[in-house]
Amino acid sequence: MGRPRGLAPNGPEIRRLRVDLGLTADQLAARLGCNPRTLSAWESEYRRISDVTASRLARVLGVSMRAISDYAGDDGTGSELETPGRLSA
Repeated sequence: MGRPRGLAPNGPEIRRLRVDLGLTADQLAARLGCNPRTLSAWESEYRRISDVTASRLARVLGVSMRAISDYAGDDGTGSELETPGRLSA
């Protein structure tokens, strides 16, 4: 057995960022093109997230993939830089 597929989401951070942006779970799910139950599973850390979806989610939330998951690679976002109004991960 290898490593589980997908990334482990940082659910509390995803929820905090969503709320800070004034988005409901339904609104964020619609922007991502996913089911609100799937978003809820990420926020509850019940379900892993694909790297492609994590990248899309990070872009919508205005943060790096590292801020919302256990991603350890170079996501090309300059994650060492701060997003205005937020601290870097």
